[in-house]
Amino acid sequence: MTRDDGLSHLQYEILVRLGDAPEHELRMTELAAAMLDSKSKLTYQIDQLAKSGLVRRRTSSGDMRAIYAVLTDAGRDKLHDAAPGHVATVRELFIDVLTPAQLTAIGDGLGEIARRLQENSHG
Repeated sequence: MTRDDGLSHLQYEILVRLGDAPEHELRMTELAAAMLDSKSKLTYQIDQLAKSGLVRRRTSSGDMRAIYAVLTDAGRDKLHDAAPGHVATVRELFIDVLTPAQLTAIGDGLGEIARRLQENSHG
């Protein structure tokens, strides 16, 4: 899923997750787990993003085995520029095809799920 921004949907999601993370960085293992992706697939995508200057890697001074993916300033700019096209594509594929009644039903269903999850997390 791209909109002339040169990012795949997966690459866009990586940039979004890094953009939302504290200090705009995540440990590679945490990023892979959050995205439900294999480490090798994620490593390849991070390599591609690093070649473009959108992400860099860093090691932890406390644990040399820990590798972090860090969003660069260029990555933040790319994410900002890409967002409208990605949002438009998601809207076109998932929202615009549904009737208002279908959207209401989905909203009601997800609201109920969220309510039950919150009840269970407090009990």
